[in-house]
Amino acid sequence: MSTAPKQWTLKVISPASGPLQVLRDGAPLTAEIGPGLTTPVEVLLVSIGTCFALSCHMAFPLRGQQRVGLEVTVTGRKASQLPSRL
Repeated sequence: MSTAPKQWTLKVISPASGPLQVLRDGAPLTAEIGPGLTTPVEVLLVSIGTCFALSCHMAFPLRGQQRVGLEVTVTGRKASQLPSRL
C-alpha cells in the first residue's frame, strides 16, 4: 500500500505597505502550535517565506526601486522513504 508523501504549502503575502499575512489553504495561519493547529514544519516554512519576502523588501530601496506587494509560496514535502526528511 503506497501513501502520498505529506506536503505542506503556505503563502506569505507582503503588501506594498502594512503587515505580512500568512495563509494556509486561503485562511490565516493560527499562531498556536499543536495537534490540529500549526505544525512545526509549517513554522519552518513560515520562517523561510517571511525571510525571503522581507529580504526582497530590503533590497528594493537599495536598488532605487519602490516597495511593491509580493506573494511567496513555500512548499515542504516529506521524503517518501527513510531517513525522515523534508
